[in-house]
Amino acid sequence: MIFHCGGVSPVLADPFEDAAWAYEAGNCRAAVTLWRPLAQRGDARAQLAIGVMYREGHGVAVGPLRAHMWLNIGGANGNERATELRDRLALHLTVAQVLKAQAMARDWAGAHPRGGVLARLGALSARADAGSQFKRGALHDAGKGVLQDFAAARNLYHAAALRAHGPAQRSLGLLYRRTRGVARDDALAANWLGKAAERGDAPAQRLLGEMHMRGEGLAPNPVRAHMWLNLAGAHGERAARAQRDLIAKALSMEQIATAQQLARRWLESHERTTRLVEVEGVRWRLDRAQKGDVDQMFLVGMMYDIGHDVAQDHTEALRWYLKAAEQGHVGAQYNLGAAYYLGYGVPQNYVEAHKWFSIANVTGLERAIVNRDIMTKLMTSDQIAEAQDLKRDWMARHQTR
Repeated sequence: MIFHCGGVSPVLADPFEDAAWAYEAGNCRAAVTLWRPLAQRGDARAQLAIGVMYREGHGVAVGPLRAHMWLNIGGANGNERATELRDRLALHLTVAQVLKAQAMARDWAGAHPRGGVLARLGALSARADAGSQFKRGALHDAGKGVLQDFAAARNLYHAAALRAHGPAQRSLGLLYRRTRGVARDDALAANWLGKAAERGDAPAQRLLGEMHMRGEGLAPNPVRAHMWLNLAGAHGERAARAQRDLIAKALSMEQIATAQQLARRWLESHERTTRLVEVEGVRWRLDRAQKGDVDQMFLVGMMYDIGHDVAQDHTEALRWYLKAAEQGHVGAQYNLGAAYYLGYGVPQNYVEAHKWFSIANVTGLERAIVNRDIMTKLMTSDQIAEAQDLKRDWMARHQTR
C-alpha cells in the first residue's frame, strides 16, 4: 500500500486508517505519530508505511537506510509489498549501506520483541545440523518471512559449508561473487563453488564453468570451462548445455576431446556419490542398449553425441554407434562416417569416413552417397581403393547376418 499526501478525511475508522487519512489530508507528521506505535507492536502495514515515508521524506527527513530498515521489518512480518520495495531500494544503495540498514533492523528487532520478527525462525533456530543452518541462511539471504540479514546468512552458510554441505558451499560462493553482504572476492567465490561442484552440485558446476570461461577468480581455461559446463548439463542444468556448445565453437577438436575426457574421468571417480543421469527414462535406455536393443544403442550414441541428459562424450557416442552399426543400423553407420570425417571422438580419417558412408548407402540410406562423393574429392586414388576394400570386407563379413 502506497499513500499520497492530499485529500479530505471522512469518518475515522481504526488507528491504522486514522493515520492513513491524516497522511492523505497532508498531515504527514501526524501520520507518522499514529503509525509508529502500531509498527512497534508488529503491524506490517504500518511498518511498510513508515518505510515509504522515510524513502520519500514525507513527515520525516529522507532516510534511505531507515527506509530500508522499516521495509525489511515489514517484509519479515509477511508484507510482500515491503519486501518488493526493500529490494528495489537496495539497488540504489552500496553494499555497506545495505549492511548498515540490516544491522539497524536487527538491533530494532532485539529492542522490540513485540515487533514480531524474532519469532519467525521458530523451531528451526534450535537445530544446529548443516541442513538447518543452510535453510536458515537461505531465509536470511532472501529476507522472506524473516529479516534480510546478509551477515547472518554468510555466517550460517559458512557453518554449513564447513560441514561439506554442497548447496551451502554454492550459496557462500555466490555471496562473494555477487557482493551480497560481503566484498566481492572472486578467488573465494571460486574456492567455495569448486567445493560444491566437486560434491556434484549442478548449479555450482555451471557457475564454476562460467568463471573458468571468463577468468573470474581463476585463470581463463576454456577446456575446464567446457568440462564443468558439460557436467552441469548432464546433471540437469539446461543453460549449461548451451554455454558448453558455445564454448565448443572456439575450441579445437583436440581441446574438446580433452574436456570430454576430463568430464568422463570425473564421473567415473564420483559415480558412487552423484547421479550420472537425472532424466527419467535415460537409465532404461542404457539398460536396453546394454541388453542388445540396436535402436536403443543408436539413441544412446545420439545422447552422448549431443550431450542430452548425459555428459557429452564423442568417444562414448562412437562406441555405441559402432555397436549399432555392426548390427546393421544405418543411422549409426551414417553417423560413424560423419564422426570420422569431422574427427569427433576419433582422429579424422577420410578412408574410414568413406567406408561407413558407402556401407550406409548400401544398407538403405541414399543421402550417404552425397557425403561419400564429397569424400572422394578429398582423397587420393590409393585412399579410395583402400576404403572400397574395407567396405567389401565389412559387407562380406556381415552378409550372412
